[in-house]
Amino acid sequence: MNNNTTTNRPEVTTAPFVRCHGEEPRGHGFWAFQASTTRTAFDRDCNGHPEFFNGTFTEAAAQARKHFADADFVAALG
Repeated sequence: MNNNTTTNRPEVTTAPFVRCHGEEPRGHGFWAFQASTTRTAFDRDCNGHPEFFNGTFTEAAAQARKHFADADFVAALG
């Protein structure tokens, strides 16, 4: 259930990416995202299949928010 009622869009969390790479995501490429129930987005918290989006990280995150509109969080995977 999405608790983010002001924007009706899930929050993007970069926690899995940072755990894997040691830095925040940036730049252009193919980005993997998955719905998550928590901001920390450990494997046990993620649901469904990852989806991939192309573009800058900001563009891909916006696409992921639309795709996972019913999720509480969207995790950027590392």
